[in-house]
Amino acid sequence: YSKPSGRGTFYSFDFQLRGIRVRRRSFATYDEAYAMLVRIRMDIFAGQYCPSDYFSQLEADVTAQTFWETYHLPYMRQRVKESTLYVREKALNKHFFSVMGRIKLRSLTTTRMNRFFTSLTNNGLNSSYQQTIWIGIKAMFKHAEELGYIDSQPKNTKPKRSYVVKRVLSLDEINRLFQSMIELEHELEVVNIVKFMFFSGCRLGEAIA
Repeated sequence: YSKPSGRGTFYSFDFQLRGIRVRRRSFATYDEAYAMLVRIRMDIFAGQYCPSDYFSQLEADVTAQTFWETYHLPYMRQRVKESTLYVREKALNKHFFSVMGRIKLRSLTTTRMNRFFTSLTNNGLNSSYQQTIWIGIKAMFKHAEELGYIDSQPKNTKPKRSYVVKRVLSLDEINRLFQSMIELEHELEVVNIVKFMFFSGCRLGEAIA
């Protein structure tokens, strides 16, 4: 089948034969895709199917870090806000690429990724930050699949966000807060911003703006 993309139209195939699922994407022409499909089917029937035989050395050996820097980062710069990409890149560099960056992209299986997220939890990383990492990794794998660097994405579920019930200050506590700010001689502008946030429900950035 064919699929249009930002790079033009590319051709792909997806089939299952004798219990083996095969997906290949990003062929430039129909004839190229068909020739590869026939070759793989013949090898399966002959009992000689080896997935790594059908990828170029570049595709087989590309690491997660290399794919991110060479292909995915420039791609995402055109599609998400700079602030979003900054947070995502910072999270992945610190927690993902420092551990998995040198591993071949095709070797990052579901099992391996499950162990990675389990290690994040065991190290005390909060679920909200894990979600940021998961979203970044998911987008990278999706892009890699579209470009044909992997057959399919690891099937890892999104980390569940843990919610903590926040305690609401009582009116007496609010009054004491305002009084202490006056007694400590905070600038009037600061006191007014805090009061405005309290009565309006605005966050700090919204109140300052």
